[in-house]
Amino acid sequence: MANRPYLISGVAHPQIGEIEAWAKTQGFDFLFGVDEAGRGPWAGPVVCACVVFPLHLENQPPSLLGINDSKQIKHKKRLSMVQPIRDYALSVGVAQCRAEEIDKINILQATFKGMTEAVTEAVVRLKKQGIIPKKPLFLIDGNHLIPQLHTMDFGFDIEQRAVIQGDARSIHIAAASILAKEYRDRLMNYCDYLYPQYGFKSHKGYGTKQHQNALKTHGVCQIHRLSYAPIKAILEGTTDLQDQEQFDLFK
Repeated sequence: MANRPYLISGVAHPQIGEIEAWAKTQGFDFLFGVDEAGRGPWAGPVVCACVVFPLHLENQPPSLLGINDSKQIKHKKRLSMVQPIRDYALSVGVAQCRAEEIDKINILQATFKGMTEAVTEAVVRLKKQGIIPKKPLFLIDGNHLIPQLHTMDFGFDIEQRAVIQGDARSIHIAAASILAKEYRDRLMNYCDYLYPQYGFKSHKGYGTKQHQNALKTHGVCQIHRLSYAPIKAILEGTTDLQDQEQFDLFK
């Protein structure tokens, strides 16, 4: 399944749960699914989540049978899954990195930091229940491992896999994506209350036309990511705003 030791490569037709089926054959005793929400927006935090379910997914509640990548599930359904995920999970962790930290260390490093904090919270919650994994596997959505994890002393060996299309192939990662997405959406709804002129409740900080027009009228606010190219353009007055895809947001 892996074309590099740390990478579980993509497939033409991803199936939710296929990663768990593979992991069962490898002798792992716990899976930690890790994902993020909010790398691309021009404003607000990036939120990361980690979910640990029972390994064999026994007694999975009916409310979670339709679990999938959060982007493939409508908001109402996604929201209805948050509490069942928390109830069924052995442990969860959620963390965020705010815009000012993203500007300071860049979005990729902020994501790694948030993921490390989310994993740490999940491990601590497991240990409080007297659960110490012997051979866990950390499943990270995307094509990057979390560098900081190798420096952590959790009391057990750490093995990671980056999973291409992970939120469409792993129930653990899909659950983490739902928690991260819904947590971030709630934060952005609160930001809409604080800064109603930007319309954060509708676009969640992404570079939509509504957001672009608000920026032209009102300038930036405290939760904008000042290191992002379109925001820099406003501050420097060097160019008109364009569609989000025109900019390299990961510099």
